[in-house]
Amino acid sequence: MAETALGRPVSIHHSLRGKVTLWFAGVTVLLAAAFFWGYRNFRHEILVSTQQRVEDRVFQVHEELLSANALYLDLVRASMKVLKNKGATLGAPRIAGEATVDGKVVPGLWFGEQAMANWFGLVDQVNDLMGGTATVFVKSGDEFVRVCTNVQRQDASRAVGTILDPAGKAIAAIRQGKAFYGVVDILGRAYFTGYEPILDQGGETIGIWYVGYLIETLPKLGSGIEKTKILENGYFALLDAKQQVVFHSEHVGAGQVQQIITRWKKLSRPGSWRDGSWQVQVIPFAEWNFLIVAATYLPDVA
Repeated sequence: MAETALGRPVSIHHSLRGKVTLWFAGVTVLLAAAFFWGYRNFRHEILVSTQQRVEDRVFQVHEELLSANALYLDLVRASMKVLKNKGATLGAPRIAGEATVDGKVVPGLWFGEQAMANWFGLVDQVNDLMGGTATVFVKSGDEFVRVCTNVQRQDASRAVGTILDPAGKAIAAIRQGKAFYGVVDILGRAYFTGYEPILDQGGETIGIWYVGYLIETLPKLGSGIEKTKILENGYFALLDAKQQVVFHSEHVGAGQVQQIITRWKKLSRPGSWRDGSWQVQVIPFAEWNFLIVAATYLPDVA
């Protein structure tokens, strides 16, 4: 037995117990540190793995859109060639008199001796040969009006008398005497389109040739997006040129996606940013002015 200054013995057992306690405390700290390091490393691996899956899926969607773009561009160019060739067999384009389409009075557009207003032989022939839609517009003041078309309204009637979007990319190109090929919204639906100016013998733009195809490959792409999610709560979405949700993972609502995009518009439009508990990526598909959105819910990684 050891003794204190007062002559009282100090228990060897008590001393050993203190050392053992300190040893266990040290081991506990080391184990906690090891666990924390391992957890951080594991969480990092999940983040890296998740990010790789997100990038792979975004790349896949982007490639599918590129393939669709190439396919439709070839198809639209071929259809435009047919429309213009068939139109040329009727005669040279010219303006003579007036015509009425769906109650609207417009300049009379003629190809040779054939008045184009409300005559659908040309556009329907193109449809029979190539599928898709075709239209002949006439220039009326600052507008371009559909005078013969197989583009349909929602009630399935021909959209004669309707005008080309005055704020769209197509009309901007036509006003510069240029053609436009790309995706546009026509009466609420996405079409891959071609627009070229109709010129009279003096070289003045008197109308527009149009051909287009409803993008029917989008539902297939959308089905893949709808069935995809990131971990438990994350999602993918595809937005159109008007930044409206076209497709989204089926476990979230379009409103949730739209809220994030609304906040994104207020930023300096980074490609990736933190939005509360979400890590969000917005990747543009420039050819159509679409957006691919990938949102990871960070608590899923915890």
